[in-house]
Amino acid sequence: SGCFVVFLVLMKTYMDRFKTNDMLPLRHIFPYVAITTITDVMSLNDPINRLVIRLGLNSMNSYRDKFWLFLASSIGINKRYVSKHMGFNIGPVINAANRTDSEQTAFDLLTSIDSKDLTINLNSLLTLNKYRKSTQRELVAEMKKKIDFSNYKHSIVFILDTDIAINGNVASSLGESYKLPTICFSGDSDILKGSCRGILNSIHMLDILDGIMEIDNSVIIERGGHKNAAGLSIHKDKFERFKELFDLKCKEAINST
Repeated sequence: SGCFVVFLVLMKTYMDRFKTNDMLPLRHIFPYVAITTITDVMSLNDPINRLVIRLGLNSMNSYRDKFWLFLASSIGINKRYVSKHMGFNIGPVINAANRTDSEQTAFDLLTSIDSKDLTINLNSLLTLNKYRKSTQRELVAEMKKKIDFSNYKHSIVFILDTDIAINGNVASSLGESYKLPTICFSGDSDILKGSCRGILNSIHMLDILDGIMEIDNSVIIERGGHKNAAGLSIHKDKFERFKELFDLKCKEAINST
């Protein structure tokens, strides 16, 4: 994840500056790196990813930082933190701020030391997350009514009409419902920005996007991500062409297994 990359640079800088290999002074950062490793759907087969998750959980469960004790009691975690809490309880609440252009609220929560400020900021985020979830449910239901597999049977691609950044969430919900790779775009200009979810083991999302670029390099402006999830931007007037090529490459990948 991007946070993990920044952490590695920070860790290397710290070690070079103080001539030490001791990471313990940085342990208060481990939980944030672990949370992003899980919420960015990074591979748990990677030993480095597993290590940082374990270090993050150890730091959270030590309760040296009282924030994690406050958060556990506030969101109903009665025992020790486990990895699923990062993905299902903590990550969505923090991400709700980003999805609703309220990043400062999340920053204030993660840096507050006063219990009153913590409560105010957490309640604000929980309210934002409820709004995010209700909007997401409505969009998923709406998209399901519009899905037509007559032309493209191996993928799902949509443009969402929403003012909050939940493309990835909707793509995950739709993809899991139909067990197909899914992309949800949004944008009111000449550029569409999309979030991709591979869903199937046979789909490597970056390989699919690279394959499209090899066929027609005029469609995709930029892309990035990994096997399971990716982000991209395309020219709006190339949307139908993109759908065609995306379904073709997904079909090839699915049939090759």
